[in-house]
Amino acid sequence: MSKILICSQQEPLRESLALAIRDDYDLISCDTEEMCLEVVSKTDISVFLLDIIIHDNPIPFIKKIKTDHPSIKIVLVTNSNKETLAEDAIKAGASRYIMKPFKSDELLAACK
Repeated sequence: MSKILICSQQEPLRESLALAIRDDYDLISCDTEEMCLEVVSKTDISVFLLDIIIHDNPIPFIKKIKTDHPSIKIVLVTNSNKETLAEDAIKAGASRYIMKPFKSDELLAACK
């Protein structure tokens, strides 16, 4: 089963994401960039679900992940007032983004 890393400082968001996909994937959750980097360096992660508000500017973080682990698919989770930043993240290497509130089928599709 593929592994997904969920990274968000917000526990309710981590739980919502996990609830939507837990039947289809092995899940690991982190609440800091540092923890995420440690997990990615030690674990074979297929998809990285990243809450865009983990950092004021997640672009350098995304670039680091993609440089060090180019096969990881990064899916951003964002809200409507961060859509421009999400588009910049796509240019930096993220695969796609989904808007909050998300639907389970939309999240599953983004993870495939």
